[in-house]
Amino acid sequence: MSLSDQLCNACATGNLLEIITLLQNGADVNIKNVFNRTAIQVVKLGDSRVIDTLLQAGANPNVPDPSCGLTVTHDAAREGFVDSVRVLLNYGANVNIADERGTELNDLIYFCFVFFSHLVLIDL
Repeated sequence: MSLSDQLCNACATGNLLEIITLLQNGADVNIKNVFNRTAIQVVKLGDSRVIDTLLQAGANPNVPDPSCGLTVTHDAAREGFVDSVRVLLNYGANVNIADERGTELNDLIYFCFVFFSHLVLIDL
């Protein structure tokens, strides 16, 4: 199995120790796996530490899913992962990308923070 596939598998399960080891051994965070997805596209959305690690290693938060055009930030916002959305925004996630219905990511992020976070404030 390629390093890219191993990295994607570790990201999907949230195995931070394995992710760090793979990155130290030369895994490229922006190379696609056998399913045409990068590590950030298959990441366990609720684990902001894994997302932060990938972004520190140079992962592109704005890579669109090849089947629907959405980014990991769309997915995290729709599912209510406030901490993950915050990390993605801190690393330059593009908030002007619209989903397949034309809803801008800005609107999804607003929804995420209003409905999933009662005491969290964010400066957009």
